[in-house]
Amino acid sequence: MKNFVILIQLFLFQFSLAAQNILEKSLLWEISGKGIHEKSYLFGTIHLIPKEDFFLPEKFEKAFESTSTLYLELDMNEMTDIGKMMGIMEKCYMNNNKKLSDLLSEEEYSIVKEKMESMGLPMMLFERMKPLFISAMLSMESSNPFEGSSESTKSYELEFTQMANSKGKPVKGIETMEFQLSIFDSIPYDVQAKSLVHSLKSEKNKADDSMDSLIKLYKSQDINKLMSVIESSDEDMKPYMNLMLNNRNMSWIPIMEKAMIDKSCFFAVGAGHLGGEKGVIQLLRKQGFKVKAL
Repeated sequence: MKNFVILIQLFLFQFSLAAQNILEKSLLWEISGKGIHEKSYLFGTIHLIPKEDFFLPEKFEKAFESTSTLYLELDMNEMTDIGKMMGIMEKCYMNNNKKLSDLLSEEEYSIVKEKMESMGLPMMLFERMKPLFISAMLSMESSNPFEGSSESTKSYELEFTQMANSKGKPVKGIETMEFQLSIFDSIPYDVQAKSLVHSLKSEKNKADDSMDSLIKLYKSQDINKLMSVIESSDEDMKPYMNLMLNNRNMSWIPIMEKAMIDKSCFFAVGAGHLGGEKGVIQLLRKQGFKVKAL
């Protein structure tokens, strides 16, 4: 269940790499000013990374230890509620008995079917699944850095949750899983289907090269150049960039501001949300906070 949640966040992360402004190279940022009594911190994650590439910046431990509450995009502890997760899984399917074959030409449908069956996934089990969920699943399965067992990869969100739990530090979500799923509901099914076919037509070696470049840039903490790993933009999805990125960033600011008034917080969100004029760092600065790279 937790892997499913990470899969969705990873897909949303891909769309958070399209707008960056020049900022210092850092994943860890200190938040102060505007009347808050204790410093809080902001960290940019990559939702899934090969185990050998996992790292934490030098000043991470001191910053994490000094805060009282961990905020992630989602509260990962909630993912242990099987009843809740089963309800969420039901939301992965299209409404009104819509099927993927209703949205694609015979040629396009055969491309998806062949890919699924080559991976041992019977198409009949995924006919009604929303195309973007299929895209997210296939993007994880076909990228070399994520092949193999879960023991070969790490999730920053799960690692931070375990750290917080071991210290009795509360873990909270800035968003809910229901909200993240609603983003997919706001994108027409036919647009999702076109995006799915587009991703499958892209050459696999390009996808692998892009992921390798993403990891190298992440490890260099260059949040300005993360977007360079996206070698070709998905034109079908561009009109929904505000929905998937900018609007979310703006909705986070009042939540973060309210949380920091009462206590010192450690916020960890996808690194693609940090940069850009409408990124979290600039939005916090516009609200009067001092945000400094560490």
